[in-house]
Amino acid sequence: MVEPSGAVRPAEVPKTKQQALLTDESVSALRKYRQLIVGDLRWSAFLRYELLTVFLTGLGGSLGLWLRQKLYRFLFHRMGRGVAIGRYVTLRAPFHIALGDRVVLEDFVLLDGRGDSEKPPRLILGDDVFIGRGTHLVCRGGTIRIGTGANIGPHCLIQSVREVVVEDHVLFAPFVYVAGATRHYDRLDVPVIGQPTSSQGVYIGRGTWVGAHVFIDDGVRIGRDCIIGAGSVVLHDIPDYAIAYGVPARVARLRTSPRTEGLGPSEPDTTGP
Repeated sequence: MVEPSGAVRPAEVPKTKQQALLTDESVSALRKYRQLIVGDLRWSAFLRYELLTVFLTGLGGSLGLWLRQKLYRFLFHRMGRGVAIGRYVTLRAPFHIALGDRVVLEDFVLLDGRGDSEKPPRLILGDDVFIGRGTHLVCRGGTIRIGTGANIGPHCLIQSVREVVVEDHVLFAPFVYVAGATRHYDRLDVPVIGQPTSSQGVYIGRGTWVGAHVFIDDGVRIGRDCIIGAGSVVLHDIPDYAIAYGVPARVARLRTSPRTEGLGPSEPDTTGP
């Protein structure tokens, strides 16, 4: 394979922060585990994490649900009432994760509260939030906030290097990907994995419905009560009440109520019958 003119491959590729820690021979494997997985270097936190996850993570049936509901509260920064946690839910740095009341985590969900900020929590789920099977919420140095009543479908991925906000009553169909950062690729002498990233964050407004297999780029703001068509790639901001789809996603029209036709979508109908 012929490389572009002037490109020189270095002998050593720069490492990401996680790669640097994992390959640091001066740090013991146990300390790496406590820092990356438990997210708290205190021995008391380590013992709680080990005992509860080893014995309860895969326990099925109503007994497993009940024990996780009662005992997992000792892992989280906050855990509300009536939380249901399925089997094989993976928790990383759970002491930086806050769950509201009646949150449901289906089987094989991953919640990752790791990050650079020492002020918990980094991952916040509001009341009545539903997280579908196999969905991953990953704080890669930033924060994620999911609002009240939001429903995140199966096999979605939300990553955050800065801040991702999903407001109340947002609905995600399966396989939605929210990018947490933009990776630069300007240099030819350094592989893309070794080049820096930048992040502006993502905001998704109240009541928005995001269709299946949608990609939402870093820096995008989607307004309230929008509809994003399946298979869309959202690279630019979407205004309130918009129906948008395509690659890249473009606004097709604005939603209007039959009672407010011609008055614009900015104000809900408050007239009587």
